[in-house]
Amino acid sequence: MSNTDNVVPLHSEDQIMDDAGLWLVRLDEGLSDAQKQELTSWLRHRRHRDAFLEMAQLWDKIDCLGQLSELFPDVPNKSRRRTPLLAMAASVMLMVFAGLATWQLWPVSPSVLQVQHVGTFTSAVGQQRKIPLPDGSQLWLNTDSIADVTFTGNQRLIHLRRGELHIAVAKDRQRPLSVLAGQQQIQAVGTEFNVALNQDDIELVVTEGKVKVASGVNGKQGLLGKDKITLTDDSLAVTQGFKVRLNAQQTSTLRRMRSDEIESVQAWRNGQLIFRGEPLAIVLHEVSRYTSKQFVIRDTQLAQVQVAGLFNTRDVDAMLASLAQNFGLQFTEKTPNQVEVTAG
Repeated sequence: MSNTDNVVPLHSEDQIMDDAGLWLVRLDEGLSDAQKQELTSWLRHRRHRDAFLEMAQLWDKIDCLGQLSELFPDVPNKSRRRTPLLAMAASVMLMVFAGLATWQLWPVSPSVLQVQHVGTFTSAVGQQRKIPLPDGSQLWLNTDSIADVTFTGNQRLIHLRRGELHIAVAKDRQRPLSVLAGQQQIQAVGTEFNVALNQDDIELVVTEGKVKVASGVNGKQGLLGKDKITLTDDSLAVTQGFKVRLNAQQTSTLRRMRSDEIESVQAWRNGQLIFRGEPLAIVLHEVSRYTSKQFVIRDTQLAQVQVAGLFNTRDVDAMLASLAQNFGLQFTEKTPNQVEVTAG
């Protein structure tokens, strides 16, 4: 075997912390022999070990580390210098390992008390992220977004705290997946949908299958404490190809979308913005999500100019240059974060 067979690539700190969270979830569920070997290789790097122990402490999962005694039977010598966290983890490994065989004889049945905080995932301004979840679902975050992912024995919950997400849900009829956005709960068993949060207004687009929506949800903790979480048949149902706007007043506007509109909604996952005749004011509001700059249009007629085109979200300067050239616009920076838009 060559030395390169044991090389585990190093990633950014955010990616390492995300990976550490996923390994904690897998460890809690039980590792296969192949996963044990993979985790052993991953933990050879000091940065990985530190991240793993930090996440275990943060999520109150130190007890799970007892299973690592199988992977690392040699406890470090007491004379070696260690951080308080490493010392605590090592002592916990020894205590739990003593009763590990007994613990394995008593498997814990799924229940609402088995809370697994998979992680808090963020995206920077202008960034899009794809995040594989341990149940097989795929989560995408658009620019400047925050989402908490928490699994229990009977549900999967994603709390969209800011921004926009797209989720391709792995089918699990015994454990539905819900997205909490504002006071809205959007639930699916196995489907795909897009959720954008703008203060108290939520835009939901279903791109595959069907979802149910419940309004007036009283926070994440209220959902995690429920034994029965499946939404009833009288909940609002939104099927593939439909968009619904929801607000804090629990009112909704439902309409069918054309295929090209659905393509535009999903374009951000490929780093693109597609406009098909939207007013300039709406276009620049959307563009502002991908930069720190805010755009001001004082001319009401100019604000209504219709814009069509495909733009790269990763190059806002080129996007603005294209708008200036094709629509006769002039962008004047009034402050470092404010740009005035006038006719050229």
